[in-house]
Amino acid sequence: MPGALAVFDIDGTLVRGDCGVLFALFCAARGLLTPREIAGMGAWGARALLGRIGEPEVAEAKRLMLRFSARLGEARFAEIYDECFRSSIVPRLRSELREELEARRADGAVVLITANLRDFAVRLGGHLGIPASHCFGAVGARRDGALTGELAEPVPMSEVRAQLVRGLLERACVQRERTCAYGDSIHDAPMLREVGRPCAVYPSRALRVLAQASGWRILG
Repeated sequence: MPGALAVFDIDGTLVRGDCGVLFALFCAARGLLTPREIAGMGAWGARALLGRIGEPEVAEAKRLMLRFSARLGEARFAEIYDECFRSSIVPRLRSELREELEARRADGAVVLITANLRDFAVRLGGHLGIPASHCFGAVGARRDGALTGELAEPVPMSEVRAQLVRGLLERACVQRERTCAYGDSIHDAPMLREVGRPCAVYPSRALRVLAQASGWRILG
């Protein structure tokens, strides 16, 4: 990676909303979810809207999505997500964050990160011209090449995300003052602390309070 690095959270930061929730709503509207899937994803979505989710709840939401993918078949899942991406997610890209991203890309490398499935990050990366190797997210476990419905590793949020960013900075040998990160949730705080120029984007109340106290830049 070049001599500067910018890390962008996707959900609530680059995109207005949560890609996983948007995808679940898209699928529900088209009758693709079973009643049990609707109940599980609906309960999670309600908690997300109220800000009452932590790492265990996020991990369970990713398992629900992985099981849905396994039930549909990965090819069909990808086809549906591509349609959702074009119609429901691209229109929700924040124009001001896209401008920030382009400015940061002119200085160095840009990384996308999400607590949703990595496939979501890769789709957005392709749309924005960011290589898949710079896109991170939750990854499903496989057995004999097929998804099991479980996670291969912890969801990249909170401290796990901070560890990931530390690893990126070490490998890139970037000076701290040339690093920046963008996030909207208090769960992004550990990542934001790792960089020289943190930015809270349309932040939750808890993150706004922390950003103000820490002297971080606030956008929105």
